[in-house]
Amino acid sequence: MQTNKLEFGLTIPQGWRGGDLPLEEENNPVKQYEFSKSISVTADSIGFDSIYAYDHLIPYYSADINKNIFECFILLSGRMYQQ
Repeated sequence: MQTNKLEFGLTIPQGWRGGDLPLEEENNPVKQYEFSKSISVTADSIGFDSIYAYDHLIPYYSADINKNIFECFILLSGRMYQQ
């Protein structure tokens, strides 16, 4: 069934933040998950139709190899479980 509705999705963070916090704080998995969760909750509340996460564990930049990264299916499942 085809609709004429334009839908929007958002890729949520999967751990690393890009260096905007000190590494000790940025690499805290609980804070990282809460940050990802807050992004997805906000996206839902303002009308995004879906959220996405990358399906691989390869960081973009070599400087990110010491940072945590969440596996996409566990991250998305955890987010959906909390609704």
